[in-house]
Amino acid sequence: MYGAGEVVLADKVQEKIKKYNQLGYDKLPLCMAKTSNSLTGDPSIKGAPTGFTLKITDIFVSVGAGFIVPMVGEIMMMPGLSTRPSIYDMYWNNETDEIEGLILFHYQKEEKTLRSKIEFAMFEETLDIENVFDNYYLALFIF
Repeated sequence: MYGAGEVVLADKVQEKIKKYNQLGYDKLPLCMAKTSNSLTGDPSIKGAPTGFTLKITDIFVSVGAGFIVPMVGEIMMMPGLSTRPSIYDMYWNNETDEIEGLILFHYQKEEKTLRSKIEFAMFEETLDIENVFDNYYLALFIF
C-alpha cells in the first residue's frame, strides 16, 4: 500500500482470510482502516515513505457496504453517523404515555409492557438500562 516494502499479516488475519475466501468474499474490494496521519500504520511517520512494513492487525467484512476492511496498526473504529442525531426525532407523547420514534426489540417470546418501568425511570432520572429492561436487548431505530 502506497510504497510499503512488506505486508505482515497477524495470525488471526490469515485465519480470517481463509474463512472469508470459503464464504465467497474473496472478490470484494478492500477499504483500509488506518491512521489518517500517515500513509503507513504509524502516525509518527510523515511524508511519502517507502520500504516500510505495513502490519495488518485485524480484518473484517462489511457485508452491507460490500467491502473487506483490513485494520492497520492500533485504530479505534467508529460507526458512520448521520448528520442529524436520531435523538432529535424521539420524544415523550403525553397523550399516549409512550416514547415516539423508538422501537424496542427483544429476544423473549412473550410480550411485556415496559412503559411503567420506563416512565418511572425517566421521572426519577435513574434510567439504568440493565435494571429497566431486565433481559431485553435495546435497539434504537428512527422511523
